[in-house]
Amino acid sequence: MFSKVQMVKNTILDVQHYWDEHAIGSYEFNLNNLEEFYAQFDEIKRNDIEKYAFDFFDFNNFAGKKILDIGCGVGWYSIQYAKGNANVYAIDLSPNTIKNTKKIIDNLELNINLDQGNAEKLNFPDNYFDLVVSNGVLHHTPDYIEAIKETYRVLKPGSLAKLTFYRKGILHNRYIWPIIRNAMHFLKIKHPGSDLSVISRNVDDFIRQYDGYSNPIGIGKTNAAWSKILKEVNYQILLMENHYFPKRFIPFHKYIPEYIHRVLDQKYGTMVYFNLLK
Repeated sequence: MFSKVQMVKNTILDVQHYWDEHAIGSYEFNLNNLEEFYAQFDEIKRNDIEKYAFDFFDFNNFAGKKILDIGCGVGWYSIQYAKGNANVYAIDLSPNTIKNTKKIIDNLELNINLDQGNAEKLNFPDNYFDLVVSNGVLHHTPDYIEAIKETYRVLKPGSLAKLTFYRKGILHNRYIWPIIRNAMHFLKIKHPGSDLSVISRNVDDFIRQYDGYSNPIGIGKTNAAWSKILKEVNYQILLMENHYFPKRFIPFHKYIPEYIHRVLDQKYGTMVYFNLLK
């Protein structure tokens, strides 16, 4: 018996329209110069939000393998795997994103199969890929369980999926979250696209607005709840770890020692990373 899909009012078209207008990273960096935009995006990936997740993604261990990147955004993950000589297929729901990402990939002179696609209805045969990657994407689609099932369908038996989702951790506890919210307000900590400490009405609203105030869908669950769904799809969970703690939004972040950032990333990272076996 599958877990119930969390009810959402918005449709897949609402999601598409939002990301057409608000590409990932566009609240921080200027999309008018794509070369400069990608360089800035690459910098925050390497030195902030994905700094401690490179072992998880294992970019250089899939040479010659067929990889699918679902919700590729500006193509950062696809590019890392392509540099590791993988045969990369990348899809995104947003036509505007695909257009910009193609320019970035062409500028880097990489060969990536790029196309528009819907995570809930993948246009690929069963048992087709050696690795499926979707980082921080499937929690943005209305029927996220169907999207997870699709990742399983297109994956070869005995192969891996690397899926990550927004998580509800101890900082989202109903008693602790108001304290965090007030602390963010006092310290004037703002997230690009939304002043979370002022605008968010509750924890779910807070999580949705990670990607901007008008983001239509952004679902967070506990690690246990995501694990339950993945097991119901028949995935075997090989690894589960927390990451994605963006220290650049914290005042005086340059003075935070690396070991402190690593602890914050592992204990209070806003996303849970699953290494899964079909």
